[in-house]
Amino acid sequence: VNSSKKMVLLYGNRISLMRAFFNLIENSIRYMNRQGNVFITVEETENEILIVYRDDGEGMEPEEAMNITQLNYQGANKKKEGHGLGMYLIEQAIVEQGGKLTIKTGQGSGMGVYMAFPKADKLEHVIQKATELGAYEIITFPTARCVSRPDEKSLNKKIDRWQKIAGKTESVFINIQSSKIPSSEA
Repeated sequence: VNSSKKMVLLYGNRISLMRAFFNLIENSIRYMNRQGNVFITVEETENEILIVYRDDGEGMEPEEAMNITQLNYQGANKKKEGHGLGMYLIEQAIVEQGGKLTIKTGQGSGMGVYMAFPKADKLEHVIQKATELGAYEIITFPTARCVSRPDEKSLNKKIDRWQKIAGKTESVFINIQSSKIPSSEA
């Protein structure tokens, strides 16, 4: 695993993402037919988290790769038992997290799976974790040291997004103590 950063935070369903990577690794082992290499690169841009998963296996024809994420599709190089679910479930897990998936391959050149996920702000991570841990209420409040100073419209959009994150558990309530952010001069 390579990354130019020490830590990259990805907002998402940890179990779905773990299953997606498990399926990728399992596919690499299953179809490589030899001892090979898997490379994972994680990078963070201003708006996205990019993950590249590559193996140096046999690969497949690019025309086939266009169908590989379809339900029950198995490529011509199927050699072991399978049901054509792995890549379908991988794509579903990535899309579920708001991400995008691109596959690049060629016969004899391995396979590259490129994933792009939108970055989330830190409070979204806090809300997700608090919800997972069973929090009943999440109280947020702006302080004079807040770096972000959204206008009322932007703040309402953020509140809606936060509620959607917590909304998967109906008992969580996000309480905004004040919709006005105090100035840093106070």
